[in-house]
Amino acid sequence: MVTGLGPLWESDEPQKDVPINACAVHDKKTDKYFVFMTTDTGKAARQIINTYELRPEMTEWKQEQFA
Repeated sequence: MVTGLGPLWESDEPQKDVPINACAVHDKKTDKYFVFMTTDTGKAARQIINTYELRPEMTEWKQEQFA
């Protein structure tokens, strides 16, 4: 878990920027690293990963909603 990344991601309008936290994951099968970021700074590392894992289900739901 990496917290307080906001200053590293400042935009042209810093007054509108929000805090960012991240979670780094090592995939042992591919020996690659992935970083998942969130603006919900109350989430723990596991919660960030769990939210990301829901993405395929959310995409499928959206497609069904608008089909």
